[in-house]
Amino acid sequence: MSAREFRQSRLEYNLDNEIEDIHDLKLIQTNNILLVERIQDTSTYINSNIEVVKEWSAGEHAERIFKVVKAPKTVFFDPRYPNSNAYATDMEVKEGDTVFINLSESLNTFVYTFKGKTYHTIRYDSIVCAKRGDDIVPVNGYVLLTPIEKSRKVLEYEVKSVVPNEAKVAYIGSRNREYKRNYRGRSLKKVDSQRTIVDFSDKDLHVGDIVVLNSTLALTGAEQDAAIWPLEASAHRVLDKPYFVCQRPRIVFIR
Repeated sequence: MSAREFRQSRLEYNLDNEIEDIHDLKLIQTNNILLVERIQDTSTYINSNIEVVKEWSAGEHAERIFKVVKAPKTVFFDPRYPNSNAYATDMEVKEGDTVFINLSESLNTFVYTFKGKTYHTIRYDSIVCAKRGDDIVPVNGYVLLTPIEKSRKVLEYEVKSVVPNEAKVAYIGSRNREYKRNYRGRSLKKVDSQRTIVDFSDKDLHVGDIVVLNSTLALTGAEQDAAIWPLEASAHRVLDKPYFVCQRPRIVFIR
């Protein structure tokens, strides 16, 4: 089985006989779902003449980059409603944006085909950032970080390494106003004082700040305690440099 076949083993619903135009699909404004078009073909990312399932890695090869076809005007949030957005935040994505989504949503989203193109329906809170022309816009309260490299002498050699729990702020999204659950999944009532301390306001955090994190960067993907993950896999990077994804509550100090 090839990587392409493995990827397409999910049910794909064909809309060719259902609608005349993809824009005929109507979004429900309160369900926080966007219609996006697949623009990333990961089947070419396996460097092997024989494509087999064991060479396919979800982290490396799942589609994470899409073009927004339709988006709701607002984001619905209610802590009492299980299917609400995970955060009280603003709709910051526009039709035509290129969006980067998290791995879990990529593997579980519904897939549709229409006139030879592939479309997905994704949740708004699965989006990490949007690319609009030359602008990079973090959404859902995310901050994009660039790693910090330090050098040290080992015998007569200079060894460079990345600082595991510090990074430089590259892009800042709008702050989330409220969380349905905090970043560790516990009830807000139990951690409200902690969240208030570490969740910086927009005025506190600036591009270029060096921040100390309460977790480590996932540099290889094998770190057991790492929680700050790269926005893109190195094998198919779209943006100009590697960025790591962080929510504000993971920032402990600003240096």
